[in-house]
Amino acid sequence: MSTETTSIRKAHRLVHGEGATILCLHASTSSSKQWQPLAERMAARYRVVAADLYGYGQSPEWHGERPLTLDDEISLIADEIAAADEPVHLVGHSYGGAVAARVAVAYPDRVASLTLYEPVMFGLLRDDPNSRAAWEEIRAVERFVRTRTAAGRREAAAQHFVDYWSGAGAWTSIPEWRRAGLAAKMGKVTADFQAVCGMPGDLVPFREFPRPTLLLCGLRSPATARRVIQLLLAAMPETELVRIAELGHMGPVTHAGEVNARIEEFIDRVERRRSQRPQVA
Repeated sequence: MSTETTSIRKAHRLVHGEGATILCLHASTSSSKQWQPLAERMAARYRVVAADLYGYGQSPEWHGERPLTLDDEISLIADEIAAADEPVHLVGHSYGGAVAARVAVAYPDRVASLTLYEPVMFGLLRDDPNSRAAWEEIRAVERFVRTRTAAGRREAAAQHFVDYWSGAGAWTSIPEWRRAGLAAKMGKVTADFQAVCGMPGDLVPFREFPRPTLLLCGLRSPATARRVIQLLLAAMPETELVRIAELGHMGPVTHAGEVNARIEEFIDRVERRRSQRPQVA
């Protein structure tokens, strides 16, 4: 297996293997390295690209001159999608899932399939009258992280963020050196929250999305993440749902083997169907 490190505009990426492209986008506070196990699993048959989003891994920090949007994140990877010989398979987790979903809406003809593990598309909660409790819950988390970060209490912000997504007490199980790194990322996490809470809440583009979609959800995840999955499942036409009882929001990291096996099976199945379609002369 060969590994290449290159750039997508201003973004850093890792590229493994050759074949149809799988473009992987990571969660907040993570990096392209999150998808290393998936790349190792699939690089014998696919070109697996994992990109660092703004402020993570080896990509640049967001300049902060205006609020960050998901479209700004897309600008880092748009040339990868445009340059591919054929439509790409998009895979995203959490914040990366929200970016991937936005890519799918912006470039539906360049997407072969969409795989989302609990995308934090909180604009959907904001605009859905039946999701007010979930919206208020995530806004409370956002406010805590934002205000503590602005006050210079980044470790308190990070502890709240980690415990919300991974369960009470998760922060205390993290090594001290790792805690410092997470605390340092709270400024970007605040920007990520702005981007996903300010995203369009219209489900119409997803109702019209024409490509196979796999939604993955851990049953131990916060209600906010599970509610987003419910809204997408009800709206999207070609959608499969996999709920995994023992997993939480960080399932792609804590249980990479189990989650990646589901992703692999889905993409293989889509590729088989694509290869069986009659070729137009």
